[in-house]
Amino acid sequence: MSRVVQYHPSVISADAIGASISSLHQILRERGVASYVACSDSNIAISDYATLSVSMLKRMAWSDTDLLLLHYSFFNEDLEALLDLPVRKILIYHNVTPGHFFRGQGSMSWLGDMCDHSRAQMRRFAGAFEKGVGDSDFNTAELREFGFRDPVTIPVFFNDAFFSSRELDNQLYFDIKAASEVNIVFVGRFVPNKRHDLLIDTLAAYKRLFGRSASLHLGGKI
Repeated sequence: MSRVVQYHPSVISADAIGASISSLHQILRERGVASYVACSDSNIAISDYATLSVSMLKRMAWSDTDLLLLHYSFFNEDLEALLDLPVRKILIYHNVTPGHFFRGQGSMSWLGDMCDHSRAQMRRFAGAFEKGVGDSDFNTAELREFGFRDPVTIPVFFNDAFFSSRELDNQLYFDIKAASEVNIVFVGRFVPNKRHDLLIDTLAAYKRLFGRSASLHLGGKI
């Protein structure tokens, strides 16, 4: 039977990429596909979904119909070893922030350097993949710039079961929604490159232009 293995250095539930991986994993299994999730050797013990490590992938006997889906979001020291595996490979690109967004942010300049290394890594190994997939048209355009031939856009997979679960506090939802005519929600880490300052400027401009009450709700770890 053909196998599909998804890989990302870390696979955890409280993360957009981890949620996408687990949702696609579930869909594949429901359709009878032999689906597996892999992560780095150092993260296998703390992963919520991964059952395979890079070391295990190196020892696997791959068939011509197997497929390795590599999710990419930052510099990956395991990438070259994975590209040596005798299996068809598809890259799923979740974007790497250009380094200049971090420079001038005090102690975060090192992160800008790592982001630029990550983007350079994509350029070096673009030819090693059978296909490149962006989870947005913006990311697909970046793959094209990196040298991927005919990349395609496939939006992230997600599980919407939460929105009909008992964990959802419907009363709180309706109370917050009713507090303003317009509610804007942004979910993301509180770090400089997410540009929360521009979100606040955008909200202020909206209120000036349209004169409507509006609230900005920011959710994410600090």
